[in-house]
Parts: sequence; structure tokens; C-alpha cells
Amino acid sequence: MQKIIKNITSFFILVIFTTNITAQVGIGTNSPNASAKLDVTSTTQGFLPPRMTYAQKQAISSPATGLIIYCTNCGGNGGEPQFYNGTAWVNMIGGTALTQLPIVASTTAASSITASTVTSGGNITGDGGGAITARGVVWNTSTNPTIALSTKTTNGTGTGSFSANLTGLTSSTTYYVKAYATNSSGTNYGNEITFATSVVSTPEVTTATGKTWMDRNLGASQVATSSTDAQAFGDLYQWGRGTDGHQLRSSSTTSSQSSSDQPGNALFILNGGDWRTTNNDNLWQGINGANNPCPSGFRVPTKVEWDNESASWTNITQAFASQLKVTMQGDRSSGSGSIVVIGEWGSFWTSTISGTNAYRVYFGNGGKGSDAFNRAWGFTVRCIKD
Repeated sequence: MQKIIKNITSFFILVIFTTNITAQVGIGTNSPNASAKLDVTSTTQGFLPPRMTYAQKQAISSPATGLIIYCTNCGGNGGEPQFYNGTAWVNMIGGTALTQLPIVASTTAASSITASTVTSGGNITGDGGGAITARGVVWNTSTNPTIALSTKTTNGTGTGSFSANLTGLTSSTTYYVKAYATNSSGTNYGNEITFATSVVSTPEVTTATGKTWMDRNLGASQVATSSTDAQAFGDLYQWGRGTDGHQLRSSSTTSSQSSSDQPGNALFILNGGDWRTTNNDNLWQGINGANNPCPSGFRVPTKVEWDNESASWTNITQAFASQLKVTMQGDRSSGSGSIVVIGEWGSFWTSTISGTNAYRVYFGNGGKGSDAFNRAWGFTVRCIKD
């Protein structure tokens, strides 16, 4: 009798269980929505789909239409939820599913180092599932450079090893370099390497005033052969900034002012007043100025020193004929970032300040002069020995 009762009980339990698993299921609710087979209700927890890497997702054999997963390394921002639409994996809003970022195995150690050039490169060992559209190296004088900087190379596409030549560097300067590769999901970087460019003696000239100056504009590759010699134009600095790449005539621009003495980027900052949110008058004061851009033992000259040097000049012909070989290299606008009056005028910063501005001296086809100008303009620096 007991056996018959036990069998009848088991039958009813089986019937009840079968009925439950084929009906609606509610988790956290006793009244699941009529349109839902599974209704999960919670105000403190969420639904967590299977989490896997891009490679693990790709290894799923014949994924079912509607299959949902979270790809942990797809894209560069921590992954994304994806589902299979029967033909391809897409993201949860129906767009193209992100792949993983390229695999940048290494940044090549610096070699063939000179005062202004170096050779580096990288090794890209995987495209991450998406074609690599750009690769190269990026560098800066501060750590962790990114492709937002203008100081980078482009060295083809695809995976494999590549070599890159870095040019336009400053002597006796420490640089930080990373290889990079970009695909449709974003950019990934290799390890950071560092090196220092070679130390070179500073070419100098002693003038009739008894002062010793650099014999060329800061950043120029040679002494001027004429007042319009482009190889002698040099760089265009914003007053008070160091040699961080912004001074290059081809540097990119930004409208975001810096709140610190070192902006941490190579961008020319567009502003009608100062590249810095608050003035700092001490950045170019003497050889110990925080951002003194000149070589060791040199500094930015004062207005008086420039006035004394140019006292006998009345035009650009005389300025070029002097031992300083003055050029008309143009100026860089703080409003547009454009270089203007090339071959007509050349302005030179002094270390002398005037309120929120700083003094410049200028020479050109119309004569010479000096005035106080906003510090965000890009003018040339000619260094003087202390």
C-alpha cells in the first residue's frame, strides 16, 4: 500500500513540476508579466549575461540567432554587450559589433640617436579582428604620449614590425615614445620607452655690445643666409612655455587653456590673452626660469638687451647685416593659429613683462619697433648667454 501511495505522490509531483517549467517564470515577483516567459524583477541587482573575450566569442560554434553575450575586451572602454542576429554579431543597439583593440607587442628601443633625430618603431602582432588602418610611434617630453599629439609618425597599415624615424627633436632633451596601432575599435599602445637626444655645443656669436648670443633663432637648423631664409626661421614660442612641441610651426591647436606651467601636450593654445588660465611672470626669468627654453647657460634676453643690440639698426637690411643675422620669419596668431607676415616681419620675445602681456621686438620691411603683446602669440626666441 505504501508503495502505491508513494507512486501516486511522485506522479502528482511530476505533473506539478512539468506544469511549472512550461509556464511563465518569475524571479523576484509572484506575478510575471503576461508577455514574458521569464520576468526578473529587482531594484538592487541586474541581469548578468555570460562574459567572455573576443577570442572566446569567435570560438562559439554556430551561434543561435538572438544569442547574447558581453564581450569583455571588445573596443577600448571595457567591452560591450553583443548579440548574434543570425548573420553577424552586432551591439545591443544594432550597430557593428566592436572588435578587440590591436595587439601592440612592443615599442622598438631607440637607436641612431643624434641631437635632433632618432630611430624607433614597433611590432604589431594582432589586428584584434579589425583591419589596422594606421600605425606608427608618438612621442613627447612628458610621459604617456597619445595620438592626440601632432608629434607622431604614420608608418603604413597592417600587422608586423615597422621602423620609424623621429625628426625635429631638441638636443639634450629626454623624450617618451610609444608605438601605436588603430583599428575600427580604437587605438592601442605598446610599452613606453625613453631616451635622451645628444648634447651638442651651442653655436654662438659675440656681438659689438660684448654680449654672447646664439648665432641662430631657437629651433633653426642653420645661420640665416638671407632675411627670408626659411631654414633659419626657427620655432614660434608662446611666452613662458617650454620646448614641449607647441613651438613647431606645424603643431596642432586647441582652445583649452592650461591651468599649470606645463600643459602636458604639444598643442598651440588659442586665446586672446594668455595660454595659461592665470599669468605666471616667472617662467622665463633667467636661466633658472621654470620653462626657460634656451640651451644650458643661455636664457631669453630682456627688452633692454635687445634695445642695446639693435640701437644702430633702422631697417631689416641692417638687422640682417648684423652678427645676429635677423630674419623675417613671421608670427603665429593666438586667435587662429595661422602663421602671418612671413617674409615681411619677424618678432622676437623678450623676458620683460608688462602687466598681463610681455614685450616683443620686431624687425621687417617697415623698420623696427617694440610693444607689449598677449602671451598666447607665437614669436621667435633668440637666446643670450647669461
